[in-house]
Amino acid sequence: MTYKNICMCLDGYWEKPWLELPVEQRQAWRKALFIDFEESDAGRRWDSYNLMQRQGVAVAYDAEHDPALSGRRFVDWHDGIQSMNAAMWFKRANIKPDEAAMLLWRLNPLQRDWQGNAPDPENTYVEDDKTSPAHYRALKRAFEDVAEADPKPRTLLDWLCVAMREGLRYHQWIDEYVQARIEEFPADSDGEGDAPKVGARGTAKPEWVQQALEIGTEWMLAEEKHTKKRPGIVAIAKYVEGEFKLRDIRSKRLDDYLNWQSIKKEITGITGRKPGDNFKNAMGNPQRKKHSPKARAQ
Repeated sequence: MTYKNICMCLDGYWEKPWLELPVEQRQAWRKALFIDFEESDAGRRWDSYNLMQRQGVAVAYDAEHDPALSGRRFVDWHDGIQSMNAAMWFKRANIKPDEAAMLLWRLNPLQRDWQGNAPDPENTYVEDDKTSPAHYRALKRAFEDVAEADPKPRTLLDWLCVAMREGLRYHQWIDEYVQARIEEFPADSDGEGDAPKVGARGTAKPEWVQQALEIGTEWMLAEEKHTKKRPGIVAIAKYVEGEFKLRDIRSKRLDDYLNWQSIKKEITGITGRKPGDNFKNAMGNPQRKKHSPKARAQ
């Protein structure tokens, strides 16, 4: 069954009120909300959300479900600090032979278990492969020999080339990761890079802004489902800040991690609230009028 991209389906309808949306676009929006809302509830959300928030919901859903984005999901998962922290390792200018051998066998040298213990490649069966310790030792011995014969800094890609040249076996994850990076993240031409555009109305933004919207929207909806209350913009921005550090997502212009204050400026409006609004107001319910003491006295 062919996947229908939510963003493409809603292109041209982002700024229309709910009652003007055709049936196909209404169904697409309900699907993107992750939670099975009745049509009336989905409509109230659509009308209470601004343009940025509507697009953020759709982008987050497509990012997780569109088969065309499977490469991006593969990269994002392996970039996580609880996985391989791959992006960080690929940026390092000098990888040690033992680190490279572990990484090529899909073991993250920086990972720790709940007791704080580092992975032991000599006694770890990667994906139940009982030959993995022996292959790790072969890689490590070959890399140590190369480093001793020609001592110089080597990146993870350099060590991968050594393994390929020597005909040594390694885990396929790294080949798939490199290929996915090439396909999903082509080199930027201007240093900062443009964010993927959402339909014809998308605006050029740094790539991290789009990632912040996707991560923030997904977490916001999950928290709302769990607690029955939508988190505020500061909580969302702080969550995104933490996720950026875990995934090693940085500002290309500054080459540094982004703080939550900078993130908050770019995702303003993601909650659909105005200052002073509560959750019911954001859902389209009218605010109760506040009466001054003078008015009450009258």
